[in-house]
Amino acid sequence: MHISSLPIHRQDETLYSLAVRIRRANAARNDRDACRGLFGPFNNMRVSEFPVNVDTFVNVSHARFGDAPSVIAHTTLVPFFDRVGGHPWHRGSSGSPVASAGYGLSTLSNGNVRTWRACPQCLLDDKRKNPYGYWRRAHQLPAVFFCLEHHALLNACWTPPQKLHSQFYLPDEMALVDTFTCVDTDKNVEILTSLSQFCIDVLHDSGDVIDRTAANAGITRALGERNMLTAGGKICRQMFAPEFARNFGFLRHHPDFEKTVSAAGIEILCRCLDKPSMWRQSAQSVLLLSWLFGSWNVFKEQCAAED
Repeated sequence: MHISSLPIHRQDETLYSLAVRIRRANAARNDRDACRGLFGPFNNMRVSEFPVNVDTFVNVSHARFGDAPSVIAHTTLVPFFDRVGGHPWHRGSSGSPVASAGYGLSTLSNGNVRTWRACPQCLLDDKRKNPYGYWRRAHQLPAVFFCLEHHALLNACWTPPQKLHSQFYLPDEMALVDTFTCVDTDKNVEILTSLSQFCIDVLHDSGDVIDRTAANAGITRALGERNMLTAGGKICRQMFAPEFARNFGFLRHHPDFEKTVSAAGIEILCRCLDKPSMWRQSAQSVLLLSWLFGSWNVFKEQCAAED
């Protein structure tokens, strides 16, 4: 793909979304060819999860969107996962820098290849100013339910997976699906809004990543203050499990959380807390930290006190 025109990066726009708009402003044989021109000459045929070399993107875009660290910081969910853990690319990771590791496009932009979300009101606002809407990072975070700008529940965006693999899509080109029909949102609006705000605060935090030892110490102290630890310092499941389920059990009917808040999911969380070196699902980390500390800033303050 020969790039002769580059769009302006919109507020909180994902790398996937930016790639779609660059492709549509320039000539290419197809979307796969556009991916190769933007991210490197990989053989991967899946547009939705095309391997990304951020250094290549910076070079072909003439650093119009910043250097590699800036692109990663402002168009991907890497900053979020760096802070709460649970990187979706943890298995099989080579340990290479994100800029050159070749992680998938939608994984970097959305944290997964399955759950993409959009706010209908945001899309209406976009269409008043532009030909089509765009993907926002804040809407893709693993425990974000509300668009805080419009105080509206997010919709899941759905299209057959085989189509996602073969071409680009922007949110107003996909079917919007209400995934909250089995969740009492009116009764739980406060906690859903709080979780959404927690995730967005993590994403937009520009400070240093919290030391893992300090983070674990802060969590342990908070659990101890709630009498949820045994004399040996392990999780007291008889205390922890029912209380965690009482707070978040209403999410068990939501397709993205049915396993997370199930009895088996809570047991896995307990094991992770007993052995902090274990990989922990990011959604569970968000539920745990928001429950124990109330806000991301309070958690940071508690961790700073542990240093």
